[in-house]
Amino acid sequence: MSPSHTPSRAEAPLRLDLFVVTRILDSLEGSLKPICPTKLQRASGLNYTRLSRYLKLLARAGLVGLEVDEQAGGRVWMTERGKDALGILRSGVRILGEIQGGATLDETADRALADLAAGLEARVATSALSWPRA
Repeated sequence: MSPSHTPSRAEAPLRLDLFVVTRILDSLEGSLKPICPTKLQRASGLNYTRLSRYLKLLARAGLVGLEVDEQAGGRVWMTERGKDALGILRSGVRILGEIQGGATLDETADRALADLAAGLEARVATSALSWPRA
């Protein structure tokens, strides 16, 4: 990247949203077998680019399995670690819902979520797991 190059949205670092992670894992939970990313996209309400970026991050963290097949598309499933994480995330979402009382998050809760997201991103970045970049 040259100094004058401004990264596109697809190149920019992913700003992790734990509510989105919960929504993706929730969408996978009801499936008894791996599902195609398009079905997951519809279930989660995310656009394809954003879902793809999250799936790569979640796969590196070991929360989902991701199989890419040039002809068949791909398949996504939730791992046991993902099931454990979903339980924790649901508790966090419930608690945050109680804190916010149906309104938007206040600055303190917003900062706490950002710190938690940054910690997860740092942990995944230093993980021994690698994932091919698109």
